[in-house]
Amino acid sequence: MRTIFTSTALRWITHPLVAALVLVGTFYLLYLGGLYEGGSYPGRMVLDIWLLAVGLVFFWVTVGIDPVPGPQRPLTRVGAAAVALAGYAFFLVALIMAEFVIAAEFYTSLQLGWFDDLAANQRLGGNLAWAVGELPLLLATVLAIMRWGSVENRRARQRDDQVDRDGDRELAAYNAMLNGLHPNTRTSAAADKKASNHDFQREPENG
Repeated sequence: MRTIFTSTALRWITHPLVAALVLVGTFYLLYLGGLYEGGSYPGRMVLDIWLLAVGLVFFWVTVGIDPVPGPQRPLTRVGAAAVALAGYAFFLVALIMAEFVIAAEFYTSLQLGWFDDLAANQRLGGNLAWAVGELPLLLATVLAIMRWGSVENRRARQRDDQVDRDGDRELAAYNAMLNGLHPNTRTSAAADKKASNHDFQREPENG
């Protein structure tokens, strides 16, 4: 099980940006790409399971607290959530403004007898999806940003604690690097200071 969890394929699939692209790309391919034509009940069940799976993976790798196969930087998670939020919004705009009806033959064959204006029904569905469906993605983006800030604050506290305990090693290494790049600087400064002290000591004798 551990081998599967740490496999390269699963690391690639659960990358936040890949998960976001698969989630949003599914809507474009199905509904705007002409792949969804109603179909049979088993086919719709498979579609529902697929959408549920890609949605769970997306939220797992962007705002989930459980371990992931390939830990990602908080900024990557924020970017993935923002990509999904924007991509889904553009999809809904395209759906509302579309001049064609998705799976028109299938819905016409149902002969429901009410709300037979399929174009108006599609626009209504797009508006409802925008009003409700954007909320989870917006929440995911906000949570990812909050987690990013929390991680940065924790790193800052850890650095402060290390500086208090061991001193600022980075600053010491930087100063050592400068001294190594300019070895004559310290020698010249010391020589100037020594000459200045020598001249100061000679002034009373000359006086």
